[in-house]
Parts: sequence; structure tokens; C-alpha cells
Amino acid sequence: MPNTINLSTHFAQQVVTAASTGSNTMASGNLRTARQLCGPDFWDALSKPEQLHAGKIVSAAVNAGMLPVVRNGSSGSNHQRYQLG
Repeated sequence: MPNTINLSTHFAQQVVTAASTGSNTMASGNLRTARQLCGPDFWDALSKPEQLHAGKIVSAAVNAGMLPVVRNGSSGSNHQRYQLG
């Protein structure tokens, strides 16, 4: 069975809401990581395991069309980067 992310959990909804808010402030052509989309206040309040899970939630939400961004490669530290779609 493939590893899937449940986007209906309370935590997932909080992450998607934070990322959606962050994507609304993006300028066209800007690249952002999940941390930058969610905002440092939200992200830094998460534990390291929660941050890893939140990154997977952002990726799954992008795949599901829940966020107005698309993938644009990854950073040098292998974090996915996103830009407006």
C-alpha cells in the first residue's frame, strides 16, 4: 500500500491553511519552500517530526490542487520549492 497523506486531519487542515495564506502573498516568479509558505511563526512552533510531516502535507495538497502553487525543483538541502501556478 502506498504511503498516503490524509488531508482531512485537523493538523493537515492547519498546515494547508497556513500555506494557503502564504501563497496569497507570493509575487509571480518567487520560489518558496513549505516553511516559507506556512510562515516562520507557524513552522518554528512545530517539532522536527511535525515539520517533516507538514512538508509532506504541503506536497500532497499541491498534488491535489488545494494550493495555487506548483513545484519548481528543490533547494540545495533537498526541500521542495514552489511558485505560483
